[in-house]
Amino acid sequence: LKFVERNADKCIAIGETGLDFIVNKNIESQKKAFLAQIELAKEQDKAIIVHSRGARRECVEILEKMHAEKVLLHWFISGEKLLKRAIDCDYFISIGPSVLFAAHVEKFVEKVPLANMLLETDAPVSYNKKQAEPAWILKVAEKVAEIKKISLKELEKILEKNFRMLFK
Repeated sequence: LKFVERNADKCIAIGETGLDFIVNKNIESQKKAFLAQIELAKEQDKAIIVHSRGARRECVEILEKMHAEKVLLHWFISGEKLLKRAIDCDYFISIGPSVLFAAHVEKFVEKVPLANMLLETDAPVSYNKKQAEPAWILKVAEKVAEIKKISLKELEKILEKNFRMLFK
């Protein structure tokens, strides 16, 4: 945290931070670090990029309680109720390469408003035994444009606007 505090002025966002109940079972320690980084993001007027593996509901609840405003929920796939809460808070949702490989992710993307969407590759995570890389972003964008039934150019304009809104 001290390192992040010292270098926050050099960054456009704080993160990736959040909670991971799958890999790390030290929940209280994670929550303490997450709360501190939310506070730092608010103090520095920075976006916060949130990891919520196995802890999506808990992350959204904490963000709501902390009145976090500039939030990107990274690789966030949830049910409709939790998605609605995130959208009602004006959080952004990043869509990654899993949309290329999973029907349930395609269905989730249908429900995410374009005004709350950004894209990512989450490189170097692997999908179907292939390591993702930044070049995959075009494939992700093409798939999202297809799902949303808009042109790639239109999606590009929306995503740029969203990026600028979140990261100034």
